[in-house]
Amino acid sequence: MKYSPQELTTAAGARRVAPRIEAAANEACGGDNVLTSTGLAFAQCRVNAEAAAADQVGSDFLRRALGIARDRAVAAR
Repeated sequence: MKYSPQELTTAAGARRVAPRIEAAANEACGGDNVLTSTGLAFAQCRVNAEAAAADQVGSDFLRRALGIARDRAVAAR
């Protein structure tokens, strides 16, 4: 997924990047399959994938845009 590092320096930029991360997490966790996308494991996979992405880029703006609390992101590792 491509993004400009400058996008993550503002809340508005992070809100533009967040849907792309959500879509990537959805795809990585099997969201294109109705059978896998309805289970608890799918939901937890998405939470973990989104938290990992936010941690990787280290943007609090992105964490907020994704609705991830800092302590939750660390616990998901």
